[in-house]
Amino acid sequence: MIKTILWNKKGEIAKISPLEDLNEKLSCPENLIWVDIFDAAYEESLFVLKDIFKFHPLAIDDALEENHVPKIDDWGDYLCLVSQVINKNPQGEIPGFQNQEVDIFIGKNYILTYHEGQSDTIEKVWDRVSINNRIFERGSENLLYLLLDETASDYIAQTDQFALMINDIEDKLFDHSDAALLEDIFALKRSILNLRQSVSPQREVLNKLARGDFPLLGGRASMYFRDVYDHFFRLYEIAENLQDLTSNTLEIFLSTINNRMNGIMKTLTVITTLFMPISFLAGFFGMNFFAPIEHYTWWTSTPVLVIVILASVIFPLGMLVYFVRKGWMK
Repeated sequence: MIKTILWNKKGEIAKISPLEDLNEKLSCPENLIWVDIFDAAYEESLFVLKDIFKFHPLAIDDALEENHVPKIDDWGDYLCLVSQVINKNPQGEIPGFQNQEVDIFIGKNYILTYHEGQSDTIEKVWDRVSINNRIFERGSENLLYLLLDETASDYIAQTDQFALMINDIEDKLFDHSDAALLEDIFALKRSILNLRQSVSPQREVLNKLARGDFPLLGGRASMYFRDVYDHFFRLYEIAENLQDLTSNTLEIFLSTINNRMNGIMKTLTVITTLFMPISFLAGFFGMNFFAPIEHYTWWTSTPVLVIVILASVIFPLGMLVYFVRKGWMK
């Protein structure tokens, strides 16, 4: 699907159709055009990038053929920026975190975005600017700023959600530390790692934009990109803290499991110890060679039976009382 929107100096907003009209509209420097391409056929996307906008073949290959970490390239008349936005997967108790690549081409009077599937970030900015007839006054750099700022806002919201998930997991640690909780911890750990790996290179891209390294965008846009850079710089620190918190949560989980296992082993040890005198008495008096060899008939008499039964009860109870006084049952 290919969507286009145009702003002119009169404050009018128009949709451009068919695509061939783009050549005429692009030739007017007073127009500002945004083209958004997603879920489009390869030939159709190639036609727009190559025949209409006449981008360099390497830049087109970067957008259509390959996946890249966030970066920015200066091609003279335009910039090619690779960004990553959040693509949420709400399934499961721990939502998955996936990065969706968005390729952005920025010229003097246009911006083109290309992504494989529909993006919530792009849609939110598109809906916001499609009713603002003053967008053209700040140029294409303002559209780029809005896209990157919305991306940073989505990342901030995601980090807040991760922090709440960590708190929920910590609350569950001492109630039921089961295998499902361990899976949630590892899933959260992987998601935070993906977030950190996505934020780090984008921070470097924003640093270049904030320094005003690209004359195409003009010096006035640097302060806006500096604001977004501050967001990504803070996001990187938050991602590192979340990663440390997740590692600590995993250590607490393992410690809880070990403590619970130690408690189980202590209980089993106490039970085994209590039955040791009973086992000894049963084994000793159960031997059958006294009467046949020495004819000790009193050995199997009723008083001896009563004594053995009493000893089998008194010894374990005495040991249990001793354990309790020593505090070994806590």
